[in-house]
Amino acid sequence: MQSLDFVLDEAGDAAVRRLWRLLQDVGLPSRGDHRGASNRPHITLCSAPELPATCVTYAERLARALPLRLPVPGVRTFDRSNLVYVAVAVPDLWQQRVQQLRQLARDDSAWTPHITVSGRLTDDQVRAARQLMIGVPTALMVTAVTHWDPATGHVRML
Repeated sequence: MQSLDFVLDEAGDAAVRRLWRLLQDVGLPSRGDHRGASNRPHITLCSAPELPATCVTYAERLARALPLRLPVPGVRTFDRSNLVYVAVAVPDLWQQRVQQLRQLARDDSAWTPHITVSGRLTDDQVRAARQLMIGVPTALMVTAVTHWDPATGHVRML
């Protein structure tokens, strides 16, 4: 699946990577375990097997309107997958813009803006991970949009 993603400024990226390392240091699964060159803290905006050119063009326009400060209400868990994530609060105007982007991508799945910290945890691991999630920033700065194409293994900054 190709995706369009918000990426963070240097400080936000480092803060999320620190959370990844906290989990790794105690042997819990972490997004830091993924060694792919494209792995970085991000907020997925939309994904599809192939993104139409109109969608990518719209994402390029959104990228020109950045940076965007996103408040962080805290650490959350998706119950269905025991995925621990950092929630971000996206302003209404940007919610509308992302919804338009998702329509252009034909991505009709529900969107929960977040940054993944860990996934596929047991209930006990979720409890342990949440106890480690200290020092989560109160806000993160989004500075760019990227286009990930797994067929080529390439991430392109828009």
